[in-house]
Parts: sequence; C-alpha cells; structure tokens
Amino acid sequence: MKQIKESIEKIVKSILNTIEPFKKVIITLVIIVVILVIIPNIINSINEYNANQTPIKTIKATNNKMYSKNEKISPSDFKIQATHENGKSNSISSSNIKLSHDRVNNTGKMTIVEISLKDNENIKTTIK
Repeated sequence: MKQIKESIEKIVKSILNTIEPFKKVIITLVIIVVILVIIPNIINSINEYNANQTPIKTIKATNNKMYSKNEKISPSDFKIQATHENGKSNSISSSNIKLSHDRVNNTGKMTIVEISLKDNENIKTTIK
C-alpha cells in the first residue's frame, strides 16, 4: 500500500514539474476562457434588466406549429418578443399573454389569433 502511495506521489510530482514552465500560460488561458463565458452572460443579464425598466410598447409573436382542424391553441405555442419604450427588446413568457381563440377554426385555411398582454390588453398583435 505504501508503494502505491509513493508511486502516485511520484507521478503527481512528475506532472507538476512538467507543467511548471507552462503554469502562467495555463492560468492565463483559464482566465480568458472564464471571461469569454461569463462576460456575455453578464451583458445579456444587464440588457434584460435595462429592457425591463421601461414599459412595453409593442409585442410580436411567432408560431411555426402546424395545427389540425379544431386543435387546441396554447399560449406556450408562441414565442413573444416585447419592445419597450426605450427601444430595447426581450422575450416574455407565454404565461403573460392572452389569446383571442384557443382552438383552430373548423373551416378555412387559417385561424387569425389576437395575442394581448394579460396586464395590458391594449398591447396586442395579430398572427395568422
């Protein structure tokens, strides 16, 4: 058992001695990678926070789902993009919207759905 421990210690020391000349380079690379991963997330969070500081001016909706006749339409089928008074945009949860119809029309090729915000029904968009 003691031999195994000594053998492992030798291997670890050998690895540490091998990477010693590259220690600064490795640390620098780790810092750069961390910065490249963390900074964009921080910027996105700041932009989202700033966008939410002003009231919503307009919303846009997209839905690429194909429906059958009389199929249920769910708010979660839509991706909603809100534009705020300060010009910033962000996506909002489908739980914040209300649909004018919850089923596809039985006749016709398309169903027109009006989507509005639950807390301000004057802010709405129409999607076919």
